[in-house]
Amino acid sequence: MGAHPYWYVVPYEDPKIALRKLRQREFKAGRYYPAVEQPKFPVTDKSPAPGAQHKSIKEALIDSDAEGTASILDISKISPKPKFLCASPFDKAKLKEVLGHDTPAREEILDPKGRLIPRIPSLYEGVARGEAIYMPFFKNRKPVELFFFGYSVD
Repeated sequence: MGAHPYWYVVPYEDPKIALRKLRQREFKAGRYYPAVEQPKFPVTDKSPAPGAQHKSIKEALIDSDAEGTASILDISKISPKPKFLCASPFDKAKLKEVLGHDTPAREEILDPKGRLIPRIPSLYEGVARGEAIYMPFFKNRKPVELFFFGYSVD
């Protein structure tokens, strides 16, 4: 399959809770390999949702084998530092380098249709296959959403 970028936006809350809810949402929607050949990003309310094709996330992971699910289902936990199959916080120094500050608004990263703004792919620099990064999106200097992004395992 080859590694593919993915990204999701969810309401702001503790990253561990947000990740758990996001994984459940995407599993129930069936937006993972092998339920679908390749999930389409960005994920929106109008995205195809064929429904879960497995009894559990664990079963989907086993069925996807070494290729992974090409989705957030591959990411099992939060880690303070980048780690395989984990989501870690985006480095604030790198964020300042890319944006000039560390309180990004959604509009600075994603266009109105939820696609990455062309200059923003540099956010993926240094993100390895099977790793995810997260950062809050701010509005009026308050965190309102979490942005998870990463690369599929294969």
